[in-house]
Amino acid sequence: MARIRTIKPSFFTSLTIADLDLSQRLTFIGLWTHVDDEGRCIYDPRLIRAALWPLDDRSISDVESDVNALSESSLVTLYSVADRTYLAVNGWSEHQRINRKTPSTIPPPNSRQIASSVTTHGGLNEEVHRERKGREGNKEATTSGAVAPRANIGGPTQILIGEWLQRQADRPPTAVINQLAKQITQLVKDGIDHTVIREALDHWTSRGLHPSTLPSVVHEIQTKPGRPTKTRNQAATDDLFDAAMQRAQAKEITQ
Repeated sequence: MARIRTIKPSFFTSLTIADLDLSQRLTFIGLWTHVDDEGRCIYDPRLIRAALWPLDDRSISDVESDVNALSESSLVTLYSVADRTYLAVNGWSEHQRINRKTPSTIPPPNSRQIASSVTTHGGLNEEVHRERKGREGNKEATTSGAVAPRANIGGPTQILIGEWLQRQADRPPTAVINQLAKQITQLVKDGIDHTVIREALDHWTSRGLHPSTLPSVVHEIQTKPGRPTKTRNQAATDDLFDAAMQRAQAKEITQ
């Protein structure tokens, strides 16, 4: 159901908003009328397209691209609860004042549900924007777990990373999440099926490999059904390969 919302003059001078193209900005504004009174909605690009772009020639993938950009800019958060994905507008209470607010029926995001640990600060807060820019400039020099990963791309990558994080007993180091998100993003761009990526993530985790080896694990899973039974020589070769990966991982960590 569409809702009446307000827009502040500061929207048009926001550095965060200025980084978006015009369609992404309009999708962001349109989401304000689409989400409930606490800034949340079910994340389904088909519903968003129907609500925000009913008379325009925009595809579902166009809407997904818009939302991904908003997620990268920390303007919205995508999160999963009970196998359903939701969207929350970050900093909702800072730039929307709702009279007679109707309580949301959608669960709020928390640190275990938010994919890639997307920050939940106000989307139009310029101090947050400058702080985030500073972190990005120093991302190569820090591995502190307190810093939100830069590689929180959004969309499928966010969801896959979020699901993987929920399966971990302890939160992995930020540097590992960053590198893993980059690998997953490329795999998604390559058109790799999400179920294959999920399976590869579990295999990769159990083997304790470096994030850079994830594509190799994916390829291993993809080719497994058609492969003949391993001979002793093939098994020995695989053992050598795993050992080489471990050495490469150790070398990279010490550099």
